[in-house]
Amino acid sequence: IFVATEHGVAPFRGQLRWLFHDSVGKGEFKGLAWLFVGGILLPYDEEFRALERSVRPEHFRYLGIRAQSDEAMTAVQRQMKDHSDELWKLLQSQNS
Repeated sequence: IFVATEHGVAPFRGQLRWLFHDSVGKGEFKGLAWLFVGGILLPYDEEFRALERSVRPEHFRYLGIRAQSDEAMTAVQRQMKDHSDELWKLLQSQNS
């Protein structure tokens, strides 16, 4: 589970590329990478949406939330709360 505002998403972009595109991780990752990002600009939004379309939904989900900078984290937290049952199951999984 990756959580960021628009200013902190770049490291997660690198990790997701490693998991899904680089020769080391491509095809080997069997878990779920779930990315929550909030902000005005949503950098890499189109790239994350393309990744979401190119891999199976059980391996990657992206939730980009447009919000003013001072509201971005609260907006992300609200979305995480909306998905709290599923997120909690992921956190309790032995593979987490």
